[in-house]
Amino acid sequence: MAAHLTDLFDELFPAEIQADRGSNQKKLTIGNIDAAQTRQVWSVSSLVAELQGIIEESLPDIWLEGEISNFIRATSGHCYFVLKDNRAQLKTVMFKTYASIFMGILKEGSRVLLRGKAGIYAGRGELQFIAEYAEPCGEGALRLAFEALKKKLEAEGLFSKKRKRPLPFFPKKIFLITSKSGAAIHDFLRTADQRNRSCIIVICPSRVQGEGAASELIQALSLCNSIASDGDVVVLTRGGGSIEDLWAFNDESLARQIAASRTPVVSAVGHEVDFTIADYVADLRAATPTQAAMLVLPDQNALLSQVAGLENQLQRQLSHILSRKQNSLLSVRHHLVHPLKKLYDQKQLLDELQLRLNEAVSVSLQKKRQKNTQLTSFLTSRHPVAMTVQLKTSCAALSHRIEMAMRENFLTQKNNFEVAAAKFAALSPLNALARGYSIVTIEETTEVVTDATKLKPDELVNIKPSKGMAKAKIVESSD
Repeated sequence: MAAHLTDLFDELFPAEIQADRGSNQKKLTIGNIDAAQTRQVWSVSSLVAELQGIIEESLPDIWLEGEISNFIRATSGHCYFVLKDNRAQLKTVMFKTYASIFMGILKEGSRVLLRGKAGIYAGRGELQFIAEYAEPCGEGALRLAFEALKKKLEAEGLFSKKRKRPLPFFPKKIFLITSKSGAAIHDFLRTADQRNRSCIIVICPSRVQGEGAASELIQALSLCNSIASDGDVVVLTRGGGSIEDLWAFNDESLARQIAASRTPVVSAVGHEVDFTIADYVADLRAATPTQAAMLVLPDQNALLSQVAGLENQLQRQLSHILSRKQNSLLSVRHHLVHPLKKLYDQKQLLDELQLRLNEAVSVSLQKKRQKNTQLTSFLTSRHPVAMTVQLKTSCAALSHRIEMAMRENFLTQKNNFEVAAAKFAALSPLNALARGYSIVTIEETTEVVTDATKLKPDELVNIKPSKGMAKAKIVESSD
């Protein structure tokens, strides 16, 4: 940046313009001409604008690396901060349009890689950097790469629990892939020696960090698979370190080699808080090399103690079962019966059954005879001749009863009719007519006249006395 500014200064002020910086002279000379007569006076704004144009044209797209300091996010959404290294610092701005995208990266103290252009803020005449893109440097970049690969392999199903295989309870051989000079190998072997000395441990040395470490780990894992058999286990392990130190275990090719391994793989990389891609892909993850040995190898002393306990428990259970069977045998002996006595008992039972059978046959036969007598009597009473006589007698009795009922009903109906006729005759209007009364009706409507005031002059009426019929015309009507 300093070199660029020197070039810009030389471009603005040519070599012919010289200043005596070592003295207090206030006079500039341009050749042999006095500066007071030919000087060009710049305004501050014009000079700043000129510098701004030159800088922006000369540095339109550059990458800048440094540490963020004095980070401020304004209410407008623009981000202002200082980008610095151990020798210099530069004011930087990222406007809202880009800041909203990279807010997760722009943080106080973060080391970032920015892309943008250099410029001058005219309001204060300050050199600044206008950033349009940001990405983390160092560990931050590795973290992003780690998360991207993790997401990719997880989407492919390499982390799925369904594809992970259980470890053999008693492994025949353990293939230990690690650095032969690291602490991890000693931790693993010490714990393995304490837990189970009968298992064969094959050391497969490999670099575990730095360039080429991932390739060596892949080759070692491939070699182990070529000579391993059923019941074997592969352990990938190393001690703790920074993310850069553990980066070989985040290699995609190594992850796919672990997933394709036909032998179960245990990953024990770093400390308890360290996670690598190998940990996610492996069939089992151990927090430390020591824990890996504890997970892979059963504790021989604990197993022997457990076997001894099971043996004692088995002996107690067998003793209890034997005692219970002996008591059962004694009980069965008391209940055993001599075969001859059993035969006599069966013969006696047979005689009793024979007597009961004879008695039952006799009772059944007697019941059948009684039933036969009843059926014979019933059939006799239902003989056609007897039935005919009985029906004739019933018919004669019924005929007589019908005839008497009809006579009685006729007399009752006759008496009822005579009573009703007498009542009707008493209520008949003809009796009133016989006493001299007449019924007057309007000829047109045949309505009975009950009120003379309703009759109109010249209206025709019919008069019905006791005998005959007469017609009349109304001359006058009154109350």
